[in-house]
Amino acid sequence: MPKTHRALGQPTAAARAGDDYRRRGTRQSQGYTNEWLARARDFRKRYPLCAMHLRLGKVRPAECVDHIIPHRGDQGLFWDEGNWQSLCNHCHNGEKRREEIAARRLARDRVPTCGGLPAGRGSLTGGPPVPEARLGRIFALAKVDRGGF
Repeated sequence: MPKTHRALGQPTAAARAGDDYRRRGTRQSQGYTNEWLARARDFRKRYPLCAMHLRLGKVRPAECVDHIIPHRGDQGLFWDEGNWQSLCNHCHNGEKRREEIAARRLARDRVPTCGGLPAGRGSLTGGPPVPEARLGRIFALAKVDRGGF
C-alpha cells in the first residue's frame, strides 16, 4: 500500500490529538468523575439499549450514556437524568456528533429561517428532506426557535 503524506505545515495526527486533549482537559476536569461513572453504569442497567437504534425499530446494546443537550459545564444539565440517553458507540461517535456539529454551525452562522427550516437547506429548496425528529434534535441542541415545528 502506498504511503500517504500530509501537506507541509499541517500538524500530525498525534499533534492534533494532543492539542485537543489540552483544550478539553481530563475527564475529571470535564465533570466525568467516579460518581458519574457509577451513575452512568446504573442508567445503562435501567436502559440497556441504544436509544437511536430503538427509534429506528432496531435493537443494539448501549455502551455509553450521552447528554441529549450538551451541558457545556452546566452542572444542573450535567446531572439531569432527563437529559441522558443510552447510546451505542457507533451512534454516539457518529450520528450524535454530526448532529451536534450541525447545531453549532446553525447557532454560529445565525442562519435565517424560512418556515422554521434554515433558508437554503432541506426540502424547501429541492434538497433532501430533513426528518422532523432529527431536525427537532438539531434545533434543540442549537437552542434555535423551530418556527412552528
